[in-house]
Amino acid sequence: MTCHNRKESTLSCIRKLISQENITDINLKIYLVEDGCTDGTGDAARNLLPDIILLRGNGELYWGGGMRLAFGEALKENYDFYLWLNDDTMLYPHAVRTMLDTSHYLKKEIGRDAILAGAMRDSVTGVLTYGGSIRRRSWSPRSYIFVTPTNKPEPCDVINGNCVLIPHNIATSVGNISKDFTHRLGDCDYSLRAKSKGFSSWIAPGYLGTCSRNSLTGTFKDKNLSLKNRVGFLENPTAATPAKEWMLFVKRHGGIFWPIFWSRAFVRMKFPRIWVWLRSSRV
Repeated sequence: MTCHNRKESTLSCIRKLISQENITDINLKIYLVEDGCTDGTGDAARNLLPDIILLRGNGELYWGGGMRLAFGEALKENYDFYLWLNDDTMLYPHAVRTMLDTSHYLKKEIGRDAILAGAMRDSVTGVLTYGGSIRRRSWSPRSYIFVTPTNKPEPCDVINGNCVLIPHNIATSVGNISKDFTHRLGDCDYSLRAKSKGFSSWIAPGYLGTCSRNSLTGTFKDKNLSLKNRVGFLENPTAATPAKEWMLFVKRHGGIFWPIFWSRAFVRMKFPRIWVWLRSSRV
């Protein structure tokens, strides 16, 4: 886990995790990156769970750097499984048991380990918010659509990093989250890198918790902001995917037409005002 100034959310997330049902046979160790928090999150987490492994960041790690630090430390210990968990994800009591049982089931059915993501929904509306997606058009890196969870595991192409279970064999084969992505795309890149090594990704049965979608407020998609302010958010890692990182992602995973999507991102990087203006009618 990684966190930055969301103390109550982080503590609630940890409480949900350590109170999971039917996990008495599991030795659970939590690695938390406190990325430059000024609200006392780290100390509060240690008071809640004295044996938590607390790692400190400088406030500029974002999701990619924070999760990479936590995952990297955990990889040194050769655990059977690694669980990625966002600190705003509130797990249902059966979530961890469901993921572990499903992981064992998949290995038996398909003959090898698989990445498993948990589908999340909005706590108020019940709408699917995060989980895994499939690619509708092989030639487009922008054509992913969510996989709706059912009562059985469902295959997907990419996963969101909100709640992800990675078996030891995959973790050691694929390695850590890429340093190339600051805040977004690191989770998608990871599942696609795993796919290139012959590992598949799946969605666990049913919904495993709640996590609301990030708001468009304060991003380049926020219509209430001026064009100048919207352009200013284009290179903010929490508000948009930086152009260079998107260009790298489409080059790596974009298929045979990646130069087209790379060129579009290049235009965004060199002519951001024109790009945002053209996007305005589509937002």
